[in-house]
Amino acid sequence: MKINLFFFLGFLCVSFNTFATDTFVVKGKISEMVISPKGTFVFVESEDGCKSTYYYLKENLKDKQEYILILKEALTSNFNVTLHDSSFSGCEKNKVFFDVLKIQNY
Repeated sequence: MKINLFFFLGFLCVSFNTFATDTFVVKGKISEMVISPKGTFVFVESEDGCKSTYYYLKENLKDKQEYILILKEALTSNFNVTLHDSSFSGCEKNKVFFDVLKIQNY
């Protein structure tokens, strides 16, 4: 499991570098995470980015459980996160989605 998690983190870093230029959603600390039948979403104490109440994890991800584990770790460890959307269409929607995640511990 740990090997898969490290591989996934490496994949996310590569994904982040690929999408970083034009897909930025928000940066800050996660202060709340909700997992419900209507979806998984987080509240981010935002430093900059889209001004939304919640940021929603896309539903059609094949590694969704790994994303949730990493988000949980970021929440419990008080890490900074940067969320991106690989098909970003703007901040003006009712729901702002993300599918790329970067975690920093500083």
